[in-house]
Amino acid sequence: MFYILGHFSKFVKPGSVRLTTSIDENQNALRALAFLRPDNVTALVIFNSDSSNITVNVEDDSNTVAQFMVEGDSINTLLYIKN
Repeated sequence: MFYILGHFSKFVKPGSVRLTTSIDENQNALRALAFLRPDNVTALVIFNSDSSNITVNVEDDSNTVAQFMVEGDSINTLLYIKN
């Protein structure tokens, strides 16, 4: 838990606003939270509680898509600026 809190505090800055997120209902091992930071950077935090790797497709309201692999038993953050 200590490392997870440290991860959030590194990427989610004071003044950030939580954004709505959704995950495909077939991906029970994934949890995700997204925040719009004061510097206009979106921070998407994804936790994979399964021991196997999972490929994730990310879409925002402008349908921009990114695809990356989330390793098993890991927490990852994707930072991006929306044009």
